[in-house]
Amino acid sequence: MEQALIAKGRLIPFPGATLSLTGPSHDAASSFLIALDLVRHLLQPERVSVEGYLIDDDGTEHDLRIVELHAPVARESEIAAASFEHWWGSARRPREAITGISVIAARYPVPSEITGLDFGYSANDRVHVDVIRDAYGAWIDPYDVTVPTEAPVTLRATETRITMSIHWSQWLVPGNPLSERFQHAIDSFVAAGWSVTRHSDHWTPEMLEHYRE
Repeated sequence: MEQALIAKGRLIPFPGATLSLTGPSHDAASSFLIALDLVRHLLQPERVSVEGYLIDDDGTEHDLRIVELHAPVARESEIAAASFEHWWGSARRPREAITGISVIAARYPVPSEITGLDFGYSANDRVHVDVIRDAYGAWIDPYDVTVPTEAPVTLRATETRITMSIHWSQWLVPGNPLSERFQHAIDSFVAAGWSVTRHSDHWTPEMLEHYRE
């Protein structure tokens, strides 16, 4: 049984598993651009939040701001490395550095054989999420049933770290096409020189069996 809480007509999924990777990058923008390529089969960003601050001559950091980048056409075009670099090149203030970049909306590609996802605590208290099929393939739009922070997989990049959180257990429990996609992304990071530095306890055999039920 896939676990979720239905509250005020909204889907609040579980489990919120977190995985962190540390890599050879030395700034948040580089980490994010690497992640864009390595997670493309897992999620395709449509909106990102960028945290930037100014640096004085003496190294003092101040005037933190948060700005958002949207894909050129919502729901029809993802944010790619070239579009991010062009946008940040024009939006960046002189002497501004990025502290973190978070994906706050994305398309979630799924294998063509998946027709939908089903969540709930009981047979009578469930939510069905349809698979959208269009020119971009088969994918899930989770935002009709949940909030952005509880989307299937969320991603944040900082100077040397990538953190991904899984909120929908289909991307967590081994033995299905969606968790295989997540594991493929992790394997791609490791092959590119990144190291897994933290698994939350959701990956223990006992917890995985719990989410499989």
